[in-house]
Amino acid sequence: MVRPYITEDSHGNFTVTVRGLSVVCTTEKRPKRRSAAIQVLADGQVKVLTPPGFTTEQIRALLYDKAEWIYKHYRQPRSEPTLAFVTGETFTLLGRPLTLRIKQIPELESERVELLNETHLTVFVRPNAVQPDRVRDLLIQWYKDQAQQLIPERLTRWARYMGVRPSSLKIHAYKSRWGYCRGDGQIAINWQVIQAPADAVDYVLVHELSHLKYPHHRKEFWDMVALSFPDYPIHKEWLRYHGPALQW
Repeated sequence: MVRPYITEDSHGNFTVTVRGLSVVCTTEKRPKRRSAAIQVLADGQVKVLTPPGFTTEQIRALLYDKAEWIYKHYRQPRSEPTLAFVTGETFTLLGRPLTLRIKQIPELESERVELLNETHLTVFVRPNAVQPDRVRDLLIQWYKDQAQQLIPERLTRWARYMGVRPSSLKIHAYKSRWGYCRGDGQIAINWQVIQAPADAVDYVLVHELSHLKYPHHRKEFWDMVALSFPDYPIHKEWLRYHGPALQW
């Protein structure tokens, strides 16, 4: 049996690493529960539901015992999400789960999205504008802004490490790809990938930067990817299985 590795972050989320795959697990106390349970949701989120008084040590023990089960179910392909864009739904940023909240404010000057307490994605809208399409549009713009803020620094760091130099960066929307490297050296990245875990984002960047030297997918290309990012197959597989859940 492969021994899992379990860590906890400052927000009370746990990460289970087993067979090279890292899975973020959120915890949720349920007053009426008598025993703990683990859920792997259709969108790839993993929740640990616990009764009152269930300790951190007990959560760790449960995750340790169920690590192989989590691995098996987490790797199952995900279908495209069915989102209603209502309070309580879960979204992610660099793999970190965020709970959606919609707040209606009369005479609101500017509709917007804010990340509050690093755990809640709050959409401020006027009462007459609470429509799923409007909430979706606001969230898309927010995610595009996050991609514009977070990806350039990561791309620059990887380009320097790999010894390549892209001519420019473009944040774009694609239906069937995470990124693209143009013949003139421009790197284009799909904004939706910013929802994925940070390592999966870095894999996409390394993949596209490698195309600056090898504009194909032959052995030389994959050798360069592996040299820069040895565990890339894990994150490539993550995107294959869970990518559809990010495309809304």
